[in-house]
Parts: sequence; structure tokens; C-alpha cells
Amino acid sequence: FSTYSRIPVPQAEWSEEGMKYSMCYFPVVGAAVGAAEILLFLICEALHFGSALRGCLLAALPVLLTGGIHFDGFLDTGDAIHSWKGREEKLRIMKDPHTGAFAVTSAVVYMVVMAGICSELSPSVMPVVLMIFVYSRALSGIAAFTLPKARPDGMLRTMTDASTEASVGILCLESILFLILILLAGTAGIPAAGAAAGVSVSALRGFFTALAVIAAGILMFGIYHVFVIWNFGGTTGDLAGWFLQMAEILMLAAAVLAMAGVG
Repeated sequence: FSTYSRIPVPQAEWSEEGMKYSMCYFPVVGAAVGAAEILLFLICEALHFGSALRGCLLAALPVLLTGGIHFDGFLDTGDAIHSWKGREEKLRIMKDPHTGAFAVTSAVVYMVVMAGICSELSPSVMPVVLMIFVYSRALSGIAAFTLPKARPDGMLRTMTDASTEASVGILCLESILFLILILLAGTAGIPAAGAAAGVSVSALRGFFTALAVIAAGILMFGIYHVFVIWNFGGTTGDLAGWFLQMAEILMLAAAVLAMAGVG
């Protein structure tokens, strides 16, 4: 929890034994981030903030809570992929501590688009938003185990090598559970319209919104596999951060578009 967030928690021993199941708890960080997003949304609603300010705050909160650890990987990947260099040079660029122009450009574009998407979120879709931050981390954990590693070292390599086969199974079971929870959150998260017909229509809207989010996550999971193998020969911690950021923005966009499409 302390590795992937800035939320204060009791410190655990950083050992091979302690890392065996650490990836299985990665989605729990997403639950904390998603819950904080809902709380912030409710505060903005209570204070009657405009949609633009609310969108900016909601876009910034996950980066602040995680300390930017995933966003850092997203920026490093932006520099590497836009260099149009060979595989080894891209990997070298990702390890370079300096920030290039493409990273800055990627950051600005990403945050502007994310703020715009978050400004369109409504109370009815917020339960699904909570699950998005959990679901993206479950998919990220599965990808970390199933993809080859581009480097013989690094934090991602260390954590996956220390983990057991049971960790993969647990993450897969978690992902199935989260798929079910997304569907339930989408169906139950829509406020009742009053009449029985209104309730059924609202539930149907939520159900299709949840399906769109699930489909977006699976689509990004597939794109990520092709992307890392084609460009880097395997995954790294930075690429895992790129995936998480892209999965979240794609799933949030899917939720907004689905709500608008079935509205």
C-alpha cells in the first residue's frame, strides 16, 4: 500500500517473503482512490462547484494520492515511444531521470482530456467510477505476471519474481469478482426514477454503462500486450504505469459516452 500510494499505513518489512502476495493487494489501493474520488465528488456537489473545477479536482486527486508513481511511468513511456528509436534506446530513455518535451506534452494533453471527462461525470455513474480504479489495477497485476519482462531487473521484475503462482490465481479471481461488482454497481448506482418503469430503465442504463467499462478495460488490456511486445519486447514498471493511466482514462470515457448514449 505504501509503495503504490501516499496514504499513510503501517510499514511492512520489504523482503522476498513479504512480497509474495503484495500484488494481490494492489487493487485495494484502487478502492481507496475510487472512494476518495466519490467523496470529493460529493463535496463538490455540496459546495455547488462548477463542472470545470470539479473535473480538474477529480483528475488531479488520483495523481496526488498515488504520488504520481504511475503517472511517472506514463511520462517516461511518452518520451520513449515518441523518440522513434530502436528497442534498446527506448528502454534507455525510459530509465533517464530527465524529462523530455514529449513527456511534458503527454502530461498536458492527458490531464486536460481527463479533466474534461471527469467534468461530465454524474452521481449515477460514480459507483462504477469507484470500481474502475480497482479493475484497472487488477488488470495491471495480471499483465505484470503474463507478459515477458523487457529488463532482467527493476521493481516490477523483483515483485513478480518474488510472487507465487497463487498470486496470479488470486488476481484472476479478483478480476472476475470486480467484473461482477462493476455490473452490480452500474445497475444499483442509478437513482430510482420513482415509477417501476423508470427504475427498470435506469437499471438498464447502468447495466450498459457497466458493460461499456468492462469492454474498455479488456480492449486496453489487449492493446497493451501488443504495444509492449511490439515496441519493447516486454513490460517494465514504467510501461505498467502507462497502462494504468491509459486504462483509467479509457474506461472513464467509456462510462461517460455510454451514459450519454443510452440517456
